[in-house]
Amino acid sequence: SYNNIRGVTGSLNLSGIFINLLETHKSECSESYFRKKWLQYNWENKTMIVFKGTTFKELISNFSSKLNTTLVFPTSSEEIDEESTFLVANLFTKSKLNEDALINISVEKMENKIVGTAIIRSNIKEFADSQADRIVTLIK
Repeated sequence: SYNNIRGVTGSLNLSGIFINLLETHKSECSESYFRKKWLQYNWENKTMIVFKGTTFKELISNFSSKLNTTLVFPTSSEEIDEESTFLVANLFTKSKLNEDALINISVEKMENKIVGTAIIRSNIKEFADSQADRIVTLIK
């Protein structure tokens, strides 16, 4: 409730407003911060990755655009070796409530797809779980 300038009390109905607190935004993260928090965070969720693209740069680009992640290691997509058959990368994102999600992906090229695992760590179980669910539905 509130009082307007005439002193009349009123209320504002917020029931029609939906805020997804688990939605993420890009945020910078150093390798040392990532490693430190990786050891501290208790909640972990592991999920399979099956990506129908054929390059690691496509996969990282998909993570970046659909999940709002920042590449921590390698530090840029230019450092990714497309001649290699495997990739290990660390990615980072934050929730609207400023909770971290640390994502480690380990993937390999197999025929016309890239397969592997993503391990998501967070200080909050629900945030780690929601990021794993988003990976399953968005990275295809």
